[in-house]
Amino acid sequence: MICAMVGGLRELERRRQTVKTMRVNAAYADRLLDAAARRVLLNAREEASVRYFEELVTVAPRGQQFVERAEEVLSQELFGEMDALVEEANAWTARVEEIQKGDNYRHQLALLPRFQELFDMHHREFEHYIAQLLHFDGFAVERWHGGAGDLAADVIVRLPGDGRRMIVQCKHVSDIRTTIGSGVIQQVNGTKELHNAEMALVVTPGKFTKPARSLAMRLDVQLIDKTDMFRWGLYGHRLLDLLADRSEGQVPDTMES
Repeated sequence: MICAMVGGLRELERRRQTVKTMRVNAAYADRLLDAAARRVLLNAREEASVRYFEELVTVAPRGQQFVERAEEVLSQELFGEMDALVEEANAWTARVEEIQKGDNYRHQLALLPRFQELFDMHHREFEHYIAQLLHFDGFAVERWHGGAGDLAADVIVRLPGDGRRMIVQCKHVSDIRTTIGSGVIQQVNGTKELHNAEMALVVTPGKFTKPARSLAMRLDVQLIDKTDMFRWGLYGHRLLDLLADRSEGQVPDTMES
């Protein structure tokens, strides 16, 4: 009797974990769809971006439907029905991953010339570009570009939702191999309080040295490099999602199975 009860509790817990995984996958599919829609706008309805969105929009919303049905089945402990639902949800997960993976190469190939345009910009044009991306993400832009006396804040914004102030230092480079060192991190961190800012961000289409990354981590200065720029400016991911992924030590590429 006791063994049967324990076995039943274990089975119930296993099913709960299954529903939790469904929630994670549904949320990730929603995030992919959000990025896909933003990508269409960011890239002026470029063909590969439109095709990806059209494929994903027919599939991704089903994730929430699976979650709602699974929660209902779980509450009634209809484990036989849950097994069939899980099989269907797994097939859906595989389809979403197939669409995502099939898009990656097409999209990179189509948009690499757009990414190259970043290096051809004037530094002031790059600052405007970053401010526009932040505005598109829902940030309230208080300063659109730097200049004399900007105190290491080319762009100043308020975060969507809580209204915290963030200063942004834009380090434009003309070559993807150019590195940004620790001095910029120290400078930005040192002027954060002068701007009454709670956050500081340094953005470059180049890359940061290891010492710069290490210092930024200690000082809680956020960094966006060439890889992040591609995902933010061309792939359609939101800046705050990219920063959250980094704080959690992951950059999601695939869904949980």
